[in-house]
Order: sequence, then C-alpha cells, then structure tokens
Amino acid sequence: MSDPNNSVLQDECFYDDLQQTLETAWMLLSQAATDRHSPMHTPVLASISTDGKASARTAVLRHVDRQNHQLRIHTDMRSPKVAQLLDRSQCQVIAYHPSHKVQLRMEANARIHNADPTARSIWNDTPLSSRRCYLAEHPPGTPSPVPTSGLPEAVAGRVPDASESEPGFSKFAVLLITIDTLEWLYLAARGHRRARFSWTADNDLKSEWLTP
Repeated sequence: MSDPNNSVLQDECFYDDLQQTLETAWMLLSQAATDRHSPMHTPVLASISTDGKASARTAVLRHVDRQNHQLRIHTDMRSPKVAQLLDRSQCQVIAYHPSHKVQLRMEANARIHNADPTARSIWNDTPLSSRRCYLAEHPPGTPSPVPTSGLPEAVAGRVPDASESEPGFSKFAVLLITIDTLEWLYLAARGHRRARFSWTADNDLKSEWLTP
C-alpha cells in the first residue's frame, strides 16, 4: 500500500509555508499513531530522572489529539518514567522519518492517568494481547538471575482472557502528553528548513522559521 503522505512530501508544498509545515507535521504524527510501520510510530520519550540525569526510551504512539496538541502513550505504572514524570512533568518527544527526512522535536508536559475513568475507558479498548504486558509480576527494570518475560507462567505463552487480564488494570498508566513547542526539521539537498510552533496557555499559536 502506498504511503498517503508521499505526494505531500514529494511536492514539498510546505517548503516555504509555515502553515503547510504544521499541517504536514500533524499529518505525519496522526498517521504514525495508527500505522505501526511508520517510523514515527515509535518516537523517543525523554524525561529527567529523579537524580537529575537525562533518561530516554522508545515509546509507542497510540493516539494524536490535534485540537489539544496532545499525544497518548501507554506504560506500566511501576516503570521509572512514571516516577520521573510525576516528579517533573516536563519531557521531550522526538520522532524521525528517514524516508521523508523529517524530524519532529516536541517539548511537552505529561499527565498520568491510572485507575481512573480515563484509564478505564482506554483499557476497555485495549486488545487482550496488549493487556498481558501489565500482568508482569515485578516492575520493569527489576534485576533477574535468569532471562525472563516477567509474566506469570499461566499466561506466558498465550493471550489471557478478559477476566485473567483484569489484574493488569491497576498497573496500566496512560500518559497524556501536551505539546507546548513543536520543532520541525526537514533535510533537503537544496537547503534544509527548520520551524518552531509554540502554544500559549490560552492555546494561542506562535509560528516562526529558524536557521537549520
């Protein structure tokens, strides 16, 4: 299947147009949330550890809410990144599409939902195969003397049914990441293009070109 974004990127209608640049950024992100083959489906989420060090990892982009300039990522409530974001909500998300030569770097704030109506609604729509990840007996990163998936033996080799998956709900966390600033970088032989889009607390947008 052809990439619906190819024509837009090939035409470079965004090259000298800030509005089209932002439109293209949202288009790439929205597609990435639903297309697991998109390189932007797995962006890097960076936060600050509780001891002040940079901490980055690959995450899976689950949903994009353009109106609220928000990304959604799922994780284990016991993971270090949750503790980091509870301590300091500021984070960065970086996505790169090598075929289109586009990098998106987003400064954001994360809000965590766990065992609340938002988490429940999303959990109810989560496939059982994905719910199984949250049945791990120990928190992510726990040392083990042997190679392990961390899953209980009863479900290690199969997909649990709905009732078996339910204990995982308490460990299921939804990260709602609100973008404050989005930086676009497009690599082109005739000259790169870089732009920054910033939203105020009142949702006013400031758009500007930057030197690449």
